[in-house]
Amino acid sequence: MITTLDDTTVIKLDFTIPETYLDVLRNGMNVTAQSPAYPDRNFNGTVTAISSRVDPNTRTLMIRAQIPNPDRLLKPGMLLTVDLVKDRSQSLIIPEEAVILEKDKKFALVVTVENTVEKKEGFPTWKVITKKPSRNWKSSSTKIGPPMWG
Repeated sequence: MITTLDDTTVIKLDFTIPETYLDVLRNGMNVTAQSPAYPDRNFNGTVTAISSRVDPNTRTLMIRAQIPNPDRLLKPGMLLTVDLVKDRSQSLIIPEEAVILEKDKKFALVVTVENTVEKKEGFPTWKVITKKPSRNWKSSSTKIGPPMWG
């Protein structure tokens, strides 16, 4: 081999996710990647391919995302952390222990702008933190590498 040419204007990022997240995967999903080399920078892209097979040994699927790389900061072989989020919404998040149950209603104590405390009944935008796994998934060892598909 005399030389290797790389077009790094768009990075093809291959990573795996557990099969349990198959129900939320779709082409076009947003992906955010971070690199230890650029800790204060996010690299955004989209899912462009989802493997048609689950690896029987790891129970994972191969996913490909494409990330624009106009500044050429990302290089082939770098390790990235990937954030793949199904739905992002603004919500008030409170710990499960802060919920007051009375019959079939849920309440929380809220400090008002007047610095008083009011008991507020739950409403749809509250997200209660429990020990259940989230539908968001984060990969901690994703590598930019040679193409897995054509």
